[in-house]
Amino acid sequence: MAFYEDSEQFETTLKHLFDRVQKTYPQAAEDLEQAKLILRFSCSDPAADILINGRRHPASVTFGENRIRPEVDVQLTADTLHSILLGELRLSRALSSRLLKIRGPARKTLAVAGLFHECQKVYPEVLRENGLSDQSQQAE
Repeated sequence: MAFYEDSEQFETTLKHLFDRVQKTYPQAAEDLEQAKLILRFSCSDPAADILINGRRHPASVTFGENRIRPEVDVQLTADTLHSILLGELRLSRALSSRLLKIRGPARKTLAVAGLFHECQKVYPEVLRENGLSDQSQQAE
């Protein structure tokens, strides 16, 4: 059973996550802008596209289809992203088991490692705030 009921619930949770990270980690936008990275997460089950654009000032996160071509495209399920953000699944394991596929220069994503780690720190709190913490325990 998928953790998220639908795309709307998934996107709403991730919007809250990115909003929270911007407040707790103001360096995030700078990291993205310095990397000049355009990164897209193409998620399935439920379907959602998340575009992180470090070529804009300020850096932005948008949801849904977009005409901007990403430099790095990450394909994974919403459950895989959920497990990675909770720290239950390591990125290296997701890559080696083909749960996560990266197209483009993966080394450029190292520039946003701080942003990613901050997302992992606040994700459980965002789940609780969105009433999803009980659901997380049931999915285990």
